[in-house]
Amino acid sequence: MKVDVKLKTRELKAKLEDPALWQYAASEWHRLYRQYVPYREGILYSSVNITADRCHAQIEHTAPYAHYMYEGVVYGPSIPIMHGGAVTGYFSPKVPKHSTGRALTYSTLYSGKATKHWDEAAMATQLPLLEQSVAGYIDSKL
Repeated sequence: MKVDVKLKTRELKAKLEDPALWQYAASEWHRLYRQYVPYREGILYSSVNITADRCHAQIEHTAPYAHYMYEGVVYGPSIPIMHGGAVTGYFSPKVPKHSTGRALTYSTLYSGKATKHWDEAAMATQLPLLEQSVAGYIDSKL
């Protein structure tokens, strides 16, 4: 018995080059890696620009401290703010910052798997979900 396989290659190629597909994929990826993004008030996670064109999309976290949190390294100088003999925060003067070599510690209170390089950390568990979602999107458009 022979089975012929026919694909609508022209329609599939057009769909893969559709910026709407890439916008959907990037928005979905942003949603899926949420639990890995350091989260206290939600500014880092929610301050994003998602752009897409043919065969490419980009998620840009626009909070002023996004790169700092993504790299996961403490930069200084930072001057402790003291109240009643206890450190309650830090003040960072307007001077060039330098890496201290120490790793940031992320709270997991609001974001259970918060870590640096959150997109890479999410790959193992969230990428299969993204692939399923994008496949469903493509199927719904063909």
